[in-house]
Amino acid sequence: LEGLGLARTVRRYRYEVDPHNPDDVVRRVYHVPEWEARREDAAIARRWRGHRVEPNPLGGRVPGAVAFAVAPFIVLWQAAPVLFVSLVGIGLLRALLDPLVKANRATKRALVARAVRAQKAMRVVHRASRREPPSRELLWRCWELSRASLEGKILLGALLGDADAASDHSYIRGEGGEIVGRRGGVRRWLDETCRPLMKHYKTLMRYKAMADKFRRVCGLADPDSAEDALVAPAELREADARAPRPWFPATAPARLEAARAKARELLAAHRTLKALDEALWAALGLVRTRRRPAAA
Repeated sequence: LEGLGLARTVRRYRYEVDPHNPDDVVRRVYHVPEWEARREDAAIARRWRGHRVEPNPLGGRVPGAVAFAVAPFIVLWQAAPVLFVSLVGIGLLRALLDPLVKANRATKRALVARAVRAQKAMRVVHRASRREPPSRELLWRCWELSRASLEGKILLGALLGDADAASDHSYIRGEGGEIVGRRGGVRRWLDETCRPLMKHYKTLMRYKAMADKFRRVCGLADPDSAEDALVAPAELREADARAPRPWFPATAPARLEAARAKARELLAAHRTLKALDEALWAALGLVRTRRRPAAA
């Protein structure tokens, strides 16, 4: 038996109640053959197999590949009510939030468009001119002339264009480099030069814009002015003591003659400010972005 390994024994412990003292437990030691101990261990292992975590989720009787293929469908079947409730909740939440999201997007687009328009409005356009800004006396005489003739309005706008070219339009930046404003420009120059005309500021700016369009339609470009396409009255020529700036090249005489011919044609065809302004807009191919509402 010793040669077959059947005579070896294994020490085992057994806990029994002490017959002399029932409240006490006595551990007794006994020896059993090794083969019998192995059989007891196998029986205990079979008894506790159901309490262990098996690698096969469906138990030991189904092959592992089939079990892992079927397990996701079983999980989905068990979670179907939860998924259905979740999908219904998401649909209701989206139906409630979609109008708010669309309104928020529209608001953002409006704010971005407004910021773009503001940036374009604040854009500094540097323009050059052959002449210095006009004096107070010249500006006032041209203002009186503009109240009587269309040519005077264009000449007044041209004088304001010369002042605008020499004015400071630079940005005012804060400590962090952000833009907080702009210099006074032609408005500040007009306030310092001829304050009584400040109450007509909108009218003067309209004349300035029209003179710029008149210059472009006549075929002149910077540093030429609309004044070059017109023949100023004698009283304005006497009051105008400004000398042309020498660093600008002279305009070709043929170009000046063509511009003056175009100016005479425009003034002969349109004798009112509104008609001339509409003709200039049409000639340049511009589109008005802001129109006055039609009268009822």
